[in-house]
Amino acid sequence: MIYTIFTCLMLLFFASHLKISNVGSNSSNKYKKPYLNAGLLLVALTLLVIIPSFNVSSPDYLPYSYIIKEVGNLESFFFKESTAHLHGDFTFFLISAISNTLGLSTSFTFFIVALISVLCVLFVGFKRSDFIFLTVLIYFSHSYLNKEMIQIRAGLASGFLLLSLHYLSQASKGKGRLTLIASFLSHSSALMALFPLFFAHIVKPTYMKKLFQFSLFISIFLGSLGMVNLISGTLNWFLPTSVTQYLQWDRYNYELSFFNPGILRAILFSLLIIRVFSVLATNRFYYISCVFFVFATCFLVSFKDVAIIASRVSSLLFCVESIIMPRVFVLNFGKVKGVFFLLLFCFILFFQNVLFKGLGEVELAL
Repeated sequence: MIYTIFTCLMLLFFASHLKISNVGSNSSNKYKKPYLNAGLLLVALTLLVIIPSFNVSSPDYLPYSYIIKEVGNLESFFFKESTAHLHGDFTFFLISAISNTLGLSTSFTFFIVALISVLCVLFVGFKRSDFIFLTVLIYFSHSYLNKEMIQIRAGLASGFLLLSLHYLSQASKGKGRLTLIASFLSHSSALMALFPLFFAHIVKPTYMKKLFQFSLFISIFLGSLGMVNLISGTLNWFLPTSVTQYLQWDRYNYELSFFNPGILRAILFSLLIIRVFSVLATNRFYYISCVFFVFATCFLVSFKDVAIIASRVSSLLFCVESIIMPRVFVLNFGKVKGVFFLLLFCFILFFQNVLFKGLGEVELAL
């Protein structure tokens, strides 16, 4: 099933590419192009939402199903503290309570969460990405397999955070703040987004490139020393309880190597961003997104000696990856080579996640 979805998304990419390449100077074709893209995106949306809505093979399916049932209805949620003993955050609890109040199945809650998460990514991709279906392939190859199919609360928070960056980079400050709060309420780790937002606000683009270079150097140095061991006494102060509690679990308390594919990819992509940052910085959304990506890389490398902290927090901040990488690669390698390298990257990443990490198992209960 997962290979079929990947193939369909690849076909959508090539269909979009052929359509665009055939668009001439005819003005009617020019105006039809966004509507045709929207139609193809509707197909992608359907494929991407159906799987996590009814997939019972996810390792987190049973725990989330239990939480949904334990939340109870809206009355229990708001007045009887039905979530006091549950692991989760406000947004997921609220969606579950509404679903339970309406007498709907647990699949409806999974459907709503997946719909919101995927819609946010596709909407921002449609508005911001230079190659929307390349963005969809990058998203599906990694982030989707990890979040929408397993860590659904993280997927919800990432979607809201990405939408917030879209609005904050333009005139819609109110929508930006609301969606940012929604991200915090979806997963407490999203609070770490305040740090790159702060730096993006106070540091001028002319100085940011040097800050990137310095931060990467320092993070590699701290990562080699063992960042968590250096500041272990202060972790409980600035990281959410839902994250720091994993430090007590041997299952998660392991070290990532500098040669971990995720770390190598993050460092390589950050270097590519730095190389063309002066061009990317002319667009406010891409400027903020670059700050997020490099900050996430620095956090991942600095805290690599405890995988749960490094990966959980950085994965939320990497929500911009699928949107900005098409432009980053095209600026670095040219249009043809850039698109080719990203397609190759999608193939490698997808098969690495499915074949070696065991992600993407699908068993639908319709």
